[in-house]
Amino acid sequence: MARINSLLVGAIALLAALLLAKSQAAEPAFDVDFRDPGGTVIIAADQIQFYDWASHTLNLVPAARAKLATSLLKGTRLVAGVPFSMCVGGKPIYDGVFTTSASSKSQPSPTIVMAGGIATGENQLHIQLGYPTEKFFQGKDPRADSRIEDALRAAGKLANSHQDHIRWVAGNLLEMQTIKQGNTRKELIKVFAEEGGLSNRFQRRYAYRDCPYFKVDVKFNAADASKDDTKEHPQDKVSQISTPFLEWPIAD
Repeated sequence: MARINSLLVGAIALLAALLLAKSQAAEPAFDVDFRDPGGTVIIAADQIQFYDWASHTLNLVPAARAKLATSLLKGTRLVAGVPFSMCVGGKPIYDGVFTTSASSKSQPSPTIVMAGGIATGENQLHIQLGYPTEKFFQGKDPRADSRIEDALRAAGKLANSHQDHIRWVAGNLLEMQTIKQGNTRKELIKVFAEEGGLSNRFQRRYAYRDCPYFKVDVKFNAADASKDDTKEHPQDKVSQISTPFLEWPIAD
């Protein structure tokens, strides 16, 4: 009987070990982050909300992109190109550069254009192939490396399905709809950015900060008795706001 009990205990211990190993294997083994050539983290894993695999666009936590831009825009080094490595578990998977649309220097690698370039939201970064266009890219596209995809999926940060996009749009529509009649201009510009085109103090078209393809037309009542349509005031009140609609970005 003692031998049977011993064998039973041993079998239970073995089963528990196997279940633990399976559980650990299912956990994300590595984080995805961006580092400079010296290994210093530029974009930390916890700053990445999700990654759109279809377009290779990162959605960052609020203010992360602005903080990064401030750091990279110091001096003229961004024009020359600032190198980065996309890493999994601290190990580089591929190298790329940050640049700006003001740069005349072409880039043959994956490139993130911090100023200008493809239209992205306030908290987004798009990784494109080459700069200024894909024809300058050399080699095989490294962005689709399965190690990156697996790590993002394990961390729950991979957004590449139809349902993911539906949830993203639904969530952002809810944010856009928080701006209603009676809100101030100051409150509105936390959600929307000014768009190009004809406008004045009393009416303007705005683009959603996280995706400039979503637009609204807004009318205002002046916060004071002034009839001057050139002097906008943060306390001007929204008198009318349209239903969000889709439109290509407008440039003056």
